[in-house]
This record gives sequence, C-alpha cells and structure tokens, in this order.
Amino acid sequence: MKREDLEQLAERIHREEGDAIAGERVIGQARRINKIHVVPGTSRHRGMETVLKSNALCVIDKSFRLAGEPFHLKSE
Repeated sequence: MKREDLEQLAERIHREEGDAIAGERVIGQARRINKIHVVPGTSRHRGMETVLKSNALCVIDKSFRLAGEPFHLKSE
C-alpha cells in the first residue's frame, strides 16, 4: 500500500514524542527497519519489537475487539 493511501485512511496523525497507538493489527512503513528482538511478555509468552527509522508511519488496521464492526485496511 502506498504511503499516500495510508495517510488518507488515517483520521489523525500524531507527531509528538510519547504518542502511541494500539490495536490487534498495525501496519508500519519506514525507510529503515532494525533487527527484530524478542522481549518478555506475560507468563511464558514472548513478544517482538523493532525500531522503524527515517520517515516512519504506522496505522491501526484492526482495532481491539470493541462493540460494532471493525474497519480493515487490508484483507486477512
């Protein structure tokens, strides 16, 4: 998906340090992506994290399970 398409689908773009997004599925684009690291989660579960650098943009594709039908940018 082109960056322009992602920006048009986003209702708001937060650009301040400390702003965060959360969702079931998040689409991220950047010029450079660091190595993926395994991080501790809850109990025996693990998570993964990476850093997006240079012109990074992330958009929530699937929100957390809330009342109502969620909107999807991409098909699963």
